[in-house]
Amino acid sequence: MLALPPGPNDAPLNNVRDKLARSYLVTGQRDEAIKHLEAIIKDSPLRFETYELLGELYEANDDLEKALANYEHSLLLDASEPRNHLRLAELLMRAKRFDRAVEIMQAARKKFPDVPSITLSLALALSQAKRHPEAMAAFSDAQAEAEVSREEMLNAQFYLLYGEAAEQAGLVDRAAELIKQSLEMEPNSAEACNYLGYMWVERGEHLDEAGELIKKAVAMDPEKGEYLDSLGWFYFRKGDAERALTELLRAQENILRETKKDDATVLEHIGDTYAKLGKMMEALGYWQKSLAIENNKKVAEKIENAKQKVTSGSPPLPAPAKP
Repeated sequence: MLALPPGPNDAPLNNVRDKLARSYLVTGQRDEAIKHLEAIIKDSPLRFETYELLGELYEANDDLEKALANYEHSLLLDASEPRNHLRLAELLMRAKRFDRAVEIMQAARKKFPDVPSITLSLALALSQAKRHPEAMAAFSDAQAEAEVSREEMLNAQFYLLYGEAAEQAGLVDRAAELIKQSLEMEPNSAEACNYLGYMWVERGEHLDEAGELIKKAVAMDPEKGEYLDSLGWFYFRKGDAERALTELLRAQENILRETKKDDATVLEHIGDTYAKLGKMMEALGYWQKSLAIENNKKVAEKIENAKQKVTSGSPPLPAPAKP
């Protein structure tokens, strides 16, 4: 039909292209579908549905830039649905454009003042943008709105997200309360067990209880690199450096397999553990790898200190102080 000259009674050309694009989608030919959808918007730049579908396809291809551009176009043409704002904000946060996500959700909240999920998305964006007081206020508003509307949003995941935001805001006791509330609703949440356990281990607090929580998370997901890192760090805090190193090296291996890249925090933990064992050259190597991934003043200081100790022939560095 596309190859033939159009007749006076034929269907509009873009309708045919749209059907062809959707047929390609059904048969798994995503790139061919994208080609025809792009042709549609060249002729009909006001079809918001086409931008939505293109955004979904580019997102599925992990092309966040093109996905974002199409979602932004779609929202400009049709801002009548809360889901369009939520989808765009979620993708902006994935792309680490937190300030733009805040802008989108602030506008959405004015447009949809009685939709708790909009307020929750705004709270998450504010937390990611490190605007912590505003984030905590937005979480509180989301909770109040959900209670009034009786929307089934106040679940274990909500309180976990709220707790994570509180911890990022430095409100550790409040964070613990919220994550415990999440665990009351879903006791077998490995994610919540690990988060609360690691939060306490990192601060050297409630170590025995923290260890039990982390071990529970590992038991539920034994190959999860994030949980193995928490377990290794727990043993480090308990003074068992040998066992800590075993778990931390496992964590590094599994995270590399899961994400195809190293994690700066895990590498720092391994470096700290080697330092505690008196193996400064190994520690230095891991700290340098960590710093190459993420600029961290604390790690840079450890490297400088280690270099001085190694070149001067001084005794090994003491174990890093607890925060």
